[in-house]
Order: sequence, then C-alpha cells, then structure tokens
Amino acid sequence: MLKEPSLEASPQITASLADAGERFVADIAKQTDILMDTVGALIVKAQANEKQRTESIKSLAGSIAHELCNPLFQIHGSLSLLEQQVPSLNNNAQLEETYRLINGALQVADITLDAVLEKPIDRDSFKLLCAKDMVVQAVMDYAYRDRAQAQKVSVKGEDFKLMAEPVVVKHMLYNLLQNALYAIKTLPDGEIVISLMANVNGVNQIEVRDTGPGIAADIIPKLFDSFYTLGKQGGTGLGLPYCKRSMHALGGDIDCHSELGRYTAFVLSFPVPSFSAGLSTAPGTRKT
Repeated sequence: MLKEPSLEASPQITASLADAGERFVADIAKQTDILMDTVGALIVKAQANEKQRTESIKSLAGSIAHELCNPLFQIHGSLSLLEQQVPSLNNNAQLEETYRLINGALQVADITLDAVLEKPIDRDSFKLLCAKDMVVQAVMDYAYRDRAQAQKVSVKGEDFKLMAEPVVVKHMLYNLLQNALYAIKTLPDGEIVISLMANVNGVNQIEVRDTGPGIAADIIPKLFDSFYTLGKQGGTGLGLPYCKRSMHALGGDIDCHSELGRYTAFVLSFPVPSFSAGLSTAPGTRKT
C-alpha cells in the first residue's frame, strides 16, 4: 500500500523556499523601482507637449495593471495555497516578507493608477472615520524597505473624526510617507512624525513632518503642479497633485511648510464633520 506523501516541509525544502523567496523579494523591489523609473522617464520625455504628456501618462494605466498587478495577484494566491497545503510554512518569516513586498508593489500601482486616471471620489462612499485609527493602520500597512525604515515613523496627537473615503485617505498618507522616507533616506538620524491635531482654527489636521533637508520657499508653490518632481528619481509628479485634488473633494486642503536644513511638513486640513443620525463608520473604526 502506497504511503500518502507528507505535506510537512523538510528543513531542506524550507531552506530552498526561503532562498527562492529572498530572490523573489529582491526581484519585486527591483521591478517596482524599474516601473516607477520608466513612468518618470516617460513624463520627462513628454514635458514639451502638454497634450502628448497627458495622453502618454494615461496610456500607461492599462500596462501597469496588466504587467504588475495581475502577476502579483497570481503569485499572492499561489503562496496562500502553498501555506494551506504545507502547514509548517505558516508564519514563515521569508513568506511574510514576500507578502509585504507584493502588497507594497500593489500599493504603488493603485496610487499611480488613481493619480494617472484622475479617479473621481464618490461622496456616497464617505464614512465617519477615526483619524488615529486610519493613520496608525496606514503606518502599519505601508510597504517599508526594511524594519529599520519602519522604526523611523511615529504617530502622536489627539484623535478626531472625519468624513471621507477610507482608501483615499490611506493613499494620501502613503504618498506623503513615501516622500518623507525619500527625504531622509541618507540621514541615519532622520525621522518622520505624524501628528493629529483636533480643531485648529476650525479644522482638524494631520501633519506629516520629516527631518530631511527641507524645501526652498520658491519651490513650495510648484509642488502641487502635475508632473513636477523636484528631481526625485523615479518620481512621477502625480502624488501631491492627487493629494491636493482629493483634499479639495473632501472639502479640505493640503499645505506645505518647510525650513532648509531642518524639516518639511505637509498638513492635511479636514473640515469638522457635522454629526447627524445615520452616519456609518468604516470597518475597523470605533463607533461613538
């Protein structure tokens, strides 16, 4: 009688999977960087003609979805199935890292697609959110390059409520985190502090502040112009305009203030919601 093969992974198989996973993680990071460099290069190439530039960027949307998102979804599904069939792989550190990198690449694609296509915000999807829950979740979910990078980010301040589409708020926070991490990437002691400030001159605010090199005063007004990148490698010049457009749709605004050699801070200002019966809360938020 044939013995049914064991689904337990041997140490050799686990080690091989870990090695393969490490190579895969590195490849995902590399391919994500290549994708964003390509997008940035195409934007620079089309700078001279506004119509050509816009059409070129929008034509990338389908390619991004097909070339990056679809394969990653397939790989994610295959890894999940493998974990179910080989119980000893549960909580495998290398697999968890691979999941994190996959989710990070999908984050980049989602944000880029929303910005490129100028995705409208559906006001019917607005929910009453706890700002601190949203910020903490975004900080936890962000696809950091490593643990040391994640430890540079902290959250403080007083919680407040806001009316918004949860995904839009998270994407704005991802954009601001990405920019802040880029600003401090060469600074060993660099840090990012996200502060929540309730009822400041009649608005609720979330500030994302980094201790990077700062931005010159004459540059700040240009930051929210479409395709302006400030020389950032792989930058698309789409993230901050997306944040500005989204904040206006939410009835608020985004501003930047900075001091060269000291810090840069982006401030999201949300209107104080008028509480009324029937408001729903987003999944995972606290009800009052």
